[in-house]
Amino acid sequence: MEEGPYLALLACESQSGVHYAMPVRNMLYDSLSYTEQIRKMLKNYVPDYRINLVDVGKIHDPEKFTSDLQLIFGMLKYRGDMRELQKYMDRHREYFQNVDADTYRAAREMLHAGGVMESMREEKDRKEGTVNMCKALEDLYQSGVDSGMEMGIQALVETCRELGHTREVTEKKVGEKFTVSREKVRECMEKYWA
Repeated sequence: MEEGPYLALLACESQSGVHYAMPVRNMLYDSLSYTEQIRKMLKNYVPDYRINLVDVGKIHDPEKFTSDLQLIFGMLKYRGDMRELQKYMDRHREYFQNVDADTYRAAREMLHAGGVMESMREEKDRKEGTVNMCKALEDLYQSGVDSGMEMGIQALVETCRELGHTREVTEKKVGEKFTVSREKVRECMEKYWA
């Protein structure tokens, strides 16, 4: 900042009648003026860097990247198709078995898989700051399967109740339709037969 006296000017605007919004209007003029002054002053201190934005979803050729981004962007290319994602990770298994923690966190956020993949922090296969992403993806897949199974069982139990089936008949149908243990069937019946 420059040394010397500072001067603040207050603007006045005349009016023919009392209007209670006039002070607010004058303050608005002053603040807009100050905003422009601050913008000019900051130009000397804040460089105008160029920023390149990349839309990861539209990258068709991730091989153009040479860092960890290449494999992460490739992974994101298949995030909507679990089978293709699994094939991609199998082709690059050596890399994905030992991903550093920062790359792992970036992939987890970009795949929107924070909840499931977060549990990998406690996994035994985490060594020297690396994560086995293949295991994390398998856990993510299994979590989806388990969730779908749970939703299917819930829907079947609710439908059987609506149709007037007994608890025993419903339990038998759940056992026939889903490949789960008797214990899991009983657990689901307790949960959804309300």
